[in-house]
Amino acid sequence: MSAGSLQWSATAVVTTHDWGVLVHDEGGAHQLKGTGLGAPVDWLRSRLGTPVPEEQLLAPLPPAARDRMRRLLEALTTRGAVVAAPGAPVPSGAARVRLAHGGDPASAALAGRLGERLRAAGAARTVGAGTAPGCVDGTVHHGTSTGTETGLRVVVTGEQLWLGLFPGTGSSRGTGAAELLRHLQRAGVASDPDPDDRSWEAWVPWLSRTLLTAAGSDRCVRLGWDPYRMDEHRLVHERPGPAGGRVPAPAAPDRPEEDLADPLVLSRRCAPLVDDVTSPLGVPTESGLRQLPLQLSACRVRLDDGSLRTVTGHGWSLEEARGRAVGEAVLEHALSRLPPEVTAHRFRDAAPSAPGEPVRVARGDVERRLAEGRAAAALGATAAGSVRAAAVRLAAHLVLQHGWGPWRTAALPPATPGADLLALHQDGDELLVATGLPFALVALPVAPGTVVAGVSAHDDREAVRNAVVQALLHHQGQDPGNEGAAPRTWAAPVPGPGPHSRAAADLDAVLGEHGTPVVVPLCGGPDLDAALPHRSLVLLVPGGA
Repeated sequence: MSAGSLQWSATAVVTTHDWGVLVHDEGGAHQLKGTGLGAPVDWLRSRLGTPVPEEQLLAPLPPAARDRMRRLLEALTTRGAVVAAPGAPVPSGAARVRLAHGGDPASAALAGRLGERLRAAGAARTVGAGTAPGCVDGTVHHGTSTGTETGLRVVVTGEQLWLGLFPGTGSSRGTGAAELLRHLQRAGVASDPDPDDRSWEAWVPWLSRTLLTAAGSDRCVRLGWDPYRMDEHRLVHERPGPAGGRVPAPAAPDRPEEDLADPLVLSRRCAPLVDDVTSPLGVPTESGLRQLPLQLSACRVRLDDGSLRTVTGHGWSLEEARGRAVGEAVLEHALSRLPPEVTAHRFRDAAPSAPGEPVRVARGDVERRLAEGRAAAALGATAAGSVRAAAVRLAAHLVLQHGWGPWRTAALPPATPGADLLALHQDGDELLVATGLPFALVALPVAPGTVVAGVSAHDDREAVRNAVVQALLHHQGQDPGNEGAAPRTWAAPVPGPGPHSRAAADLDAVLGEHGTPVVVPLCGGPDLDAALPHRSLVLLVPGGA
């Protein structure tokens, strides 16, 4: 507790109840639970109408009662019922706050009011100018010279305050503050405040209390006043931090790798990384999508140039659909971050992630190959797994595009999950299976002359299951609002040897028919890379076997 003078808050409304004490102030409602608190609260209220030094207030009490009253006094102070009197001396070891504001009236006014409140609460503070417009920046140093220092940025907008708290070194705190403002600007949230509108004043008591207890905090909070509400957000770092900042801890050596093709794994890993404002990945939503037989979800992704794109995911459960949607958003975001010139290495099926000879590719050429279906990206449990998954996806597209054979006909096993649902939409149970490939590829008719594809790096049964899901998705994609979820379709291959019948021993043989396959590792920034470290793009450049 402060050694200075204390007084009862002039703005807080304090009521006692059987279960404890309720404090209402500008920052909201705060509970202090306990029985028998009515009489001691009334005793403090009656004696703190004017400023009283703490030791003088407690001196008349017996030692045991003095300790109990001191603890109650501390609890009421943290909840805003008791405040430090203005002008009270600052005790040694108190929090020291440095604030700097932008040149605009709103941030200057906020910094001034916040400084007054911090001083009244017993903190040493300095307030000056010299930061971005609409911002109040600073640091909070807790305790003695060995205490914890926390960075802060408060952004004032026309309708809300945004508070970011950043632990760590000075450079990493600066990176966090810059990321917060960048996200708000790109999301269109950082609007210029009206200098005459001081609705934000209601949040000053809450802000001051939060800063005084912010040691080591890493938070992002939105404070609104139309209506009054507080929301926690997740600040996702897209830009590389300084050396030694925000480096993810290495995984335990005995921890098994998780398959990032599993949408449930994706959903769990990305749960802390989705936010509609402070992350490039929006919160998955089902609004406007028609469900059943599959569940559908959509995820908005903010690309590196600031534009927005919406991708969809599907699954038997809503969690699967959300995981797939976020996974596609992660890939889209990583592709948008490619530099003007990309360094790739030759793909080798025997060692997919091993660095081969480097190849330089212009970003524009990468984008053209993606549009032409001559490139594919994928996630994986390991670097090699992500490369192989992307290579299999690309090889399957090339086989379907260029009519590789041979293909054999087969009956759709009736026990395949979803086969009974598919029978409600279409007649026929025949499918086509590609042979002579180093992966499984199945084509399932969904309309005369049109098929969807099921692909698997493992076996035909998984490819058949995937094809059935794609067929269901095709029919569900015809519903209004679901058009974005419809899968790609292909011209039906001809059963038999086909015009380009040959066997391919490995992926090098399949891809080499159309160019030289190269690999580009993908990244999305520190936070996304820590959650999903293995993402790869495989594309074809001129040349080949």
